[in-house]
Amino acid sequence: MNVWSLALLFGAIIALALTYKTPRAWLWIGLGAASFAASTLVWEYGDKTFHPLFTFTCDALFCLALHLRIRQQWEVGILFLYIVSVFVSLMKLGGFMPDGIMYAAMLEGVNWLALLWIGGIGLTDLASRYDVSFIRRMHTGFHRSRHSGP
Repeated sequence: MNVWSLALLFGAIIALALTYKTPRAWLWIGLGAASFAASTLVWEYGDKTFHPLFTFTCDALFCLALHLRIRQQWEVGILFLYIVSVFVSLMKLGGFMPDGIMYAAMLEGVNWLALLWIGGIGLTDLASRYDVSFIRRMHTGFHRSRHSGP
């Protein structure tokens, strides 16, 4: 495990701590971590030529699971971020991205943005327990069911 993976693990632990009252956040952090771990294992111990295809598959399966299980509006943001990750892998597979660290940096960026998004949802959950009208409006807006009306 390299320093970047450890930093992402630390970020995931912080996001988990911030969302201790939001079980759906734990689900997506867990599935995202499983996708990241599988992709990292293939990078470390597998054939690096197949890594973009494997990462594409992991992220596409994550997107499919998320799409089928979305219950709250904030989860759409996670879906959008992982669709970006799928397209990054497609760009690498198509040869539109040069060799080097750009591919890994873009995937890491998506993972960090997802953790920040989920951590932010946890913070709004915590802050909504207090009488802060702006936070309360933000909290109810993000936690509306995707099937509810306007």
